[in-house]
Amino acid sequence: MYVYILECSDKSYYTGVTNNAEKRVEEHNIGIDRNSYTYTRRPVKLVFFEKFVNSLQAIQFEKQLKGWSRNKKEALINNQLDLLPELSKSKMLMPSQILRQAQDDIALGQSEPVEDYGQEKVKDVYTPNQPQALRQAQDDNARIN
Repeated sequence: MYVYILECSDKSYYTGVTNNAEKRVEEHNIGIDRNSYTYTRRPVKLVFFEKFVNSLQAIQFEKQLKGWSRNKKEALINNQLDLLPELSKSKMLMPSQILRQAQDDIALGQSEPVEDYGQEKVKDVYTPNQPQALRQAQDDNARIN
């Protein structure tokens, strides 16, 4: 399995997972699915890929990348892995900070109250140890290869 990042013609990034990277990039450029993100942003070019033996790890890594900022993706694309921890810190909020911001927004009338906005909702937003997960996936992949 491959996790890949494409750079679209509008300079946005698309992240995906496939078992055949070359074929999948070709499919994006042909425009098979009119409803896909890349259809109106062709041509696309492959700027990053990582091979995984374990498909569950590949899917997990793809989901993780989709949550990353543009700057963090560019650090990965440019193999500047040393920048990932700092780029994570700049965007990472603690669950209490997210909850406090939501409460402030509600108090200021900027947001509708959300029922049961407790830890379960916050856990979906907060992902600690993103750089460690990347290193772990790469280490696991290296051991298998």
